Amino acid sequence: MERCIYNGVMHYLTRSNFFITHQFGFRPGNLPGMLYCFLQFSNDAMDHDEIPTTIFVDVKKAFDTICQQILQGKLDYCRIRGNGLSLIQSYLTGRNQVVDGGSQ
Repeated sequence: MERCIYNGVMHYLTRSNFFITHQFGFRPGNLPGMLYCFLQFSNDAMDHDEIPTTIFVDVKKAFDTICQQILQGKLDYCRIRGNGLSLIQSYLTGRNQVVDGGSQ
C-alpha cells in the first residue's frame, strides 16, 4: 500500500514539475545529477581560488515523527486533495510509526 501511494504521489509531483532542478533527495536515479552538481560547484570554487565547503547531514532522525496536520497542509499545497488526500488520511489514522536505525 505504501509503495502504491508513494509511486502515485511521486508521479504526480514529477509530472507537475513540483521539484526544483537541484532537488535530489528521495528521487531515484538522481545520484549522477547530484554528483555532477557537487563536482561543478567544487570546480567553480577552485577556479576562483576559493575553498569549496560542503556540509553533509544525516537526517535519518528527522523522520522519527510526523505531524499529520502539517502533512495535510503540505499535501494541500501540492494540490493533493479529494480522494487522494482521503486515502492518505485514512491510511495514517490510528497508525504508529517506527524508525529502525539499523544495527548501529
